Amino acid sequence: MRIHLFLLPLVLVLAPVPSDAHHSLLAVAPAVDEISVDGDLSDWPEGLQRHVIANARSGNAPEGDADLAAWFRVVHNPQAARLFVAIEVTDDSPVVADTSHAWNGSDGSEVFLDFEHGDRESGCLQHVLWGDYHTVYTDGSAITDTSFARVARSYADGRHVYEWSFDLAAIRPGLHPTSGDMIGFEVAISDRDEDQSFTWLGWGSGQGKLGAPSRRGDLILLPPAGGSHVSGRVAWSGDSDGAPSRRLRVSGDGGWIQVAADAAGTFEMTLPAGEFLIETHDVRIGRAGRRSASFQVTHGEPVNVPDLIVGPVHDKSALVDELFDHLGPEDPGASVLIAHEGRILHEAGYGLADVEHGIPNTPRTRFRLASVSKQFASLAVMQLVEAGRIDLDLPLSTYLPDYPHAELMTTRHLMTHQSGIPNYLSDTEFWAAAAVGRDMAGLLDVFQHKDLAFEPGSRYSYSNSGYVVLAHLLESESGVSFEEYLQKYIFDPVRMDDTGVDQYRKIVPHRAHGYSTQGDGIINTWWLDMYLLTGAGNLYSTVRDLLKWDQALYGETVLSHTTLQKTYVAARTNDGNETAYGLGWRLGEINGLRSIGHSGSINGFTTQIHRFIEQSFTVIVLVNNPRLFSGELAAQISEIYLSDQMQWPVAEMALAP
Repeated sequence: MRIHLFLLPLVLVLAPVPSDAHHSLLAVAPAVDEISVDGDLSDWPEGLQRHVIANARSGNAPEGDADLAAWFRVVHNPQAARLFVAIEVTDDSPVVADTSHAWNGSDGSEVFLDFEHGDRESGCLQHVLWGDYHTVYTDGSAITDTSFARVARSYADGRHVYEWSFDLAAIRPGLHPTSGDMIGFEVAISDRDEDQSFTWLGWGSGQGKLGAPSRRGDLILLPPAGGSHVSGRVAWSGDSDGAPSRRLRVSGDGGWIQVAADAAGTFEMTLPAGEFLIETHDVRIGRAGRRSASFQVTHGEPVNVPDLIVGPVHDKSALVDELFDHLGPEDPGASVLIAHEGRILHEAGYGLADVEHGIPNTPRTRFRLASVSKQFASLAVMQLVEAGRIDLDLPLSTYLPDYPHAELMTTRHLMTHQSGIPNYLSDTEFWAAAAVGRDMAGLLDVFQHKDLAFEPGSRYSYSNSGYVVLAHLLESESGVSFEEYLQKYIFDPVRMDDTGVDQYRKIVPHRAHGYSTQGDGIINTWWLDMYLLTGAGNLYSTVRDLLKWDQALYGETVLSHTTLQKTYVAARTNDGNETAYGLGWRLGEINGLRSIGHSGSINGFTTQIHRFIEQSFTVIVLVNNPRLFSGELAAQISEIYLSDQMQWPVAEMALAP
C-alpha cells in the first residue's frame, strides 16, 4: 500500500484538489439512550446498518480484509443532543505511536460534521485522531478546545475500535441539530503499517472533504419513532440509449440530502415523518416531463414516490451557465473553457475578477495556477532530458553535488513525489518565517537540511519541495533563470502571451484577485510572495492560453511525441506499487474516462485542467471564489459533455459483514 494523494488539512496551498461530484451516500442515525464512550461496543444496539469505508483515494487498495477493512455505525441520543459514531478497522500491523501529528504518520480515524450543510459553502468540522493526537479542524485551522468531542480507541485481535461522541449543542451554538434534521457527514480512516506503507480510506470518494461539501455524504437524525421506507423511479423519456438521472435531491423541514438512483433509475431511502420534495439534481438531464414531486411521509407507512420523467438536454452551454447562476453581482467567480479537438465549444467568465473595482472575469482574465504549474516545470526538465543533458535515473548528485542527500535520489523521484524531501508548505515554521526577497539559495535553505521523510523511491508523498529542487536543477543545467527558460522555450513557442511567472513587484494586466471567506462574507486573501513557490506553483495564465498549451501537446512544438508519452505513465515505487502520478501529471479518471491533468489550490484560487486525450476533449476551470471548487465544477462540466461515453456506477449501499 502506498500514498497516492497528499491531503493537507492545515493549509490548502498547492494541495491537489480532487475532481469528484457529490457521491450521494446516505446514512441514518437511529435514536438511542446514552452510550458509554470507552472503546467497547457491547452497549451498542444490535441490527444497526454498517456502512463500509472502502474508497481508497490514498494508496493502493487493501491486500485483503486482514490487512485492512473498515466500516462504521452511527446513532444519536436526542434527549442529550449527542451523536455517536463507532468505527471498526481490521489491521494486522497497527502503528499508533507517532509524534509528528501528521495525517499519514499512524493509524487513525476522522469524522466530518457539517451542520450548515450548504450547497457550496462549508461549515464543516473535521474531527481527527491520528495516533494519540486528537484535534478538530475548521476552515483550515486547528481548534484548541475539543471538549465537545470525545473519542476512545481500543485494539484487540487485529481490530481497531474508534468510538466517537459529539455534543451537538456545544459544537456550533445556534446550529443545534435535532431529530429529523439532515446534516453533511463523512468518515475516513488512515492505516500506517510497520513496513511504512500507508492507505487512507473514505466512506465516499474524493479528498479535501473539509472544504468541499460535494465530497461528503449526508446523515439523517431519526426521531425516536424511527423512519419510513421511501422508494421510487426515474424514467428516461426519448432516446432509448439515454440514461436516467443518477442524482436526486430530497428536501424537507430538516434540511436536504442527496440520494442516488441505480442503473435502472430506482431509488430508496429511510425518512422521518414530514413533507418532502424530491427533484432531479443532475446537470446532464432536462425537463422532459415531471422533474420533481412532493410527497408526505407518515410514520410506519411505506411511500412510493410518483415516477420522475427526464430526458436529454441539447444546449450544453446553458447547463454550464446554470452552474454559476447563483453568483451575485458582487461575487468573485471563475473562467471556463471547454474544447473538442481544439475547437472551443464554450468559454465564459463568471462573477468578478476584482470585487473592489467591479471588474468581471473573462476568458482573458489571468489566474494564479497553483499546482497546475507543475506540468510546465516537468516538461521544461523533459526538454533537457530529450537533449541528453539530464538523465532521469542518475543520482541527483550528478547535477547538484552540493544538495544534501542528492546521492540518494534521482530527478525522477523529484518529478513523481518520491524524493522523501519534506513538503515545506506543510511546515508551520516556514509560514512563520515566510518573507519576501528570498533567492533560490534562500528558498532551498528552508528545507534542504531537514532529514528525509522516507527512503527515496519507497513511497509516494506529495511534496512541493521536490518541484522547487526541480526548478533549481533546471536553472543549474540551462544556465538561465526558471522564468527565462519557460519564457524562451515554452511560452514563446506556444504563443502563450498571457502566461508568465508571478512576482509580487510585477504589474500583471487583467489579473484576478484572490478572496477568502470570513463568516458569511469574503475578504481579500492573505498576501504571498509567489517566488516562494518557484517550480511548484508560481505561474499565472488564462483559459485561452491553457488551451494553446493543451493543443501544443498534441503536436511536437515543445517536446517530441515519444518523450511526451513517457510523462503520462504512472510512476511506481521501488516495490512496484503504481501511483496515480506521472511526470508532472495527475493520472485519474472520471466515470471511466481517463483524464490526464492537474489541480491546484493556493490562497484565493483553485484551478483544474482535465485532458481527455482519447476523446480529444479538454476542460479548463480557473476560480477566484472561495465558495467554488474548480475540481467539482470541472467534473460536472465533463459529465455534461461526455456523459454518453461515461460508465456510471450503480448506486448501492454497501454493508459490512
